[in-house]
Parts: sequence; C-alpha cells; structure tokens
Amino acid sequence: MANWVADFLTRNPDKAALPIALRAKHSIHFKRPDGQVEANFTGAPCHFQDTDGLWKPLDTKLIVIGSEYGAPGLKARIGLDGTARIEGGIYSHRSTRIGVFNSQTKKFVTAKTIPLGAIQDDKLIAENDVFKRVLTLTETGLREEIIISALPAGLGTLVNDWAVLETAITGVSFPDGWIDDFSADGFMFPPPLTSDAARNIAPCKRYARTVGGVQYIYTGVPVSWLADAVYPVTIDPDFVEDAADGYIYGSNDGTYATARSTSSVYNITATSLYIGQEKSGTLYTCIRLFLKFVTSAIGAGSTVTQNNLKMVCIADWSATNYDIQIVKQDWSAQDPLSDANREAAYDNCLAGTADDSILGNTVDIAIVDGHYHFTSGNLSTTWVNKVGNTYYSLISSLDKAATSPTGTDEIQIASQENATEAFRPILTVVYTGGGASTSHFFSMF
Repeated sequence: MANWVADFLTRNPDKAALPIALRAKHSIHFKRPDGQVEANFTGAPCHFQDTDGLWKPLDTKLIVIGSEYGAPGLKARIGLDGTARIEGGIYSHRSTRIGVFNSQTKKFVTAKTIPLGAIQDDKLIAENDVFKRVLTLTETGLREEIIISALPAGLGTLVNDWAVLETAITGVSFPDGWIDDFSADGFMFPPPLTSDAARNIAPCKRYARTVGGVQYIYTGVPVSWLADAVYPVTIDPDFVEDAADGYIYGSNDGTYATARSTSSVYNITATSLYIGQEKSGTLYTCIRLFLKFVTSAIGAGSTVTQNNLKMVCIADWSATNYDIQIVKQDWSAQDPLSDANREAAYDNCLAGTADDSILGNTVDIAIVDGHYHFTSGNLSTTWVNKVGNTYYSLISSLDKAATSPTGTDEIQIASQENATEAFRPILTVVYTGGGASTSHFFSMF
C-alpha cells in the first residue's frame, strides 16, 4: 500500500514535530520556527478532500467498497475477477485470457485463462503457470502488469503471431485495427510498454477488434521478440487520471543527430524514469525526463525564498561522468504528454534554458541499498508558479552538448508512480506570507 504522508512524516521526524500550516491535494506545508513555511510537493496526489471538506492523507490499500475493492478518495474500482472500472463513469475492462493473436488473420487462440485474484495490500494478484497478472491501485489510477517469468510454450510460430492479453472493454469503442493512446471517463490510457529484465524495449502494440458484439483489445508483443528476451518480461497497459512525470526517448539506427532531434516513444505511467543516452551497436538513443508539481497552494501573496528538487537514483549504467541538468521548461502546452505532442516536448527540452543549479553529477552516485538520493542546489525562486503548476525537464549534459555516446551513459530515477513512497520526486519550496488556504485536519495518517 502507499500512504505518502505517513511515510514522509515517519522518515522526517523533524518535520513531524512542526505544526502543519496547510494540506493540499499534492503537498503538505509546515510552519518553521523562523516563521517561514516549508512546502513539500509530490507529483502524485497525497491528500483527498473528504465529505467533511477536510484534506486527509490518501492510502491506496484496497478495502471493500460495496461489491468491489478501492480506497477512499480514489475513483478506480477492482473486482476479484479482474474487472476494472471508474466510479461514476461508463468505462470498464476485464482481462481474462492470454494467448496468441495473429495480426494478419485477426484470430485469437487462448493459451491461458486468468483465474480469480487475491488481494495483497494495494494489489490484486492472479497467477497461471508462467503468467502473473498484477492490478495495482495507485493515487492516479490503475497499473496492470502481465509478468511472464519464462518463455511460454506453444505461443505460435508464424511471422504475424503476437503474444497478447485479451481485454473486454465497455464504454468506449474503436474500429478494427491498431490503436494508440485514448481517453475515457476523464482518464488517459497511454500506449502500453513492454520490457525485459535487460531493459530491452519491445514493439508493444494494441489491436482493437469487435467479436460477437463485444469490444476487445489485444495488447502484446511479437512472439519472435519473446524468444530472445531476458526474463521476466513485463507487459504494462495502465490508465491514469493525471500524470506528473514521464520520459521521452528518441532512437535512430546509425545517426546520433537524428536520435537527438526526433522523438520515438513516450511513457507517463512507468514506476521508473530514465535520463541519458547510449549507443548499442549502431543504435543511438537519447532519453529526457519531464516533471510537474502542482504548486498553486503557495498562493499569489507569498514570497518564495528557496526551492530544491529531490529525486532518487535506482540504477546507474553510466560509463562517463556528466551533469543532470534541470531545464526551466514550461511544457504545459504538452501536458499530458501524448503521441501527438511528444515531439514538441522533446525538442523544447533540448532548446530550453537550464537552471544555474543541477540535480547532481553521476560521479556523485554511490548506490547504497539499491538507491541514491539526489538533492539539487538552490533553484530559481522566480520559476515557481505560486498559482499554478511548476514544470521542469531534465537532460544529460552530454545530450545537451551533443557529445556522441560510445556506450551507455544512463541512469534510472524513481517516478511519482514508484511503489516506494520515499523514492518519489519531491519539490521543496520555502516561502513567507500568503498561502492559498488552510486546513485544520492534523492527523498524521
């Protein structure tokens, strides 16, 4: 389960001892002894407004709500049979079978059925042979993962065979054919992502088809790709109500300049973000990272006196030392990131003005217990949007300087979706005066 507020207060006893000046959907504010207020903003919501009008900490532990499972303040609902829906909406989906879909004949053959699941904190877990389906309730929506632990037998041998998850959909319909991102009931369904244990990205796609009056979506990867994958393999078709971070990468086989100038893929639901660049064989890849913080709770009448970004590195594959630059990029015109706007966000990150302070240099990374905490220098106080959202992007200094890679210079950073609350990005803003509103709910949990 995730309760960001409880985790934050436990990890920061010095903050827990201070009076809470204000609670908001994405932040908690403390009154410091010097009279200033320190606000800690997280990308995913950390509070919800209850029926009594008070802001209370979100907790994603699944509890019984009617005949389904969910959590107070969140709209996603889950049934033990895997049915996922959005409270108050008309959309729902249920994934029941894993098998082979032939993109030429449009026929689906069942390999395994997905049984009823069991609740484990914020997850519904169902397993059959080498397949495991995990539905995870998050503060922004629902994560669905199909984890394949070993190469499945009998998944087809034809060129057009795809290993897929079959999902029945209600509340939205599509013409037969490949589909990209879509929206329903105020939630976004971005393109799925598939990767193996070696970080190899698969050409994961979705095919829509109506059979017997039922709308199905088949999500998966070519069977031929699975044959060379490093297991486990994870197929990740998620949906979110809002996204506060993501990454975009550009890849080109043979030309570094094209990889820098042309985006290929974006992701807004991953539990980890990537930044850097690499060359693998003749394939060049550049990856840039995007962050959003809802800082409107500060209020127009306040004066920002300090501003710092904190992030956690999970893995470092860098052969060269480089700065992780924080770009003052207002990508609100591309919020949320999508296939239609990713190119503008990608290009503007490269062209944008970096803050005088950096997040850190990879020479400073010393992975301890699987992670390393970065805290930036003091960032521009004028960049903070006191009545709206504060946007940043991050880029490798090697990418910024067009220094062509000869190997891998890339790090992995925890996102707002990370299951470990302590790893999620935080923007800490110190301010005086003003404030958008106050809250009188002081429970720690």
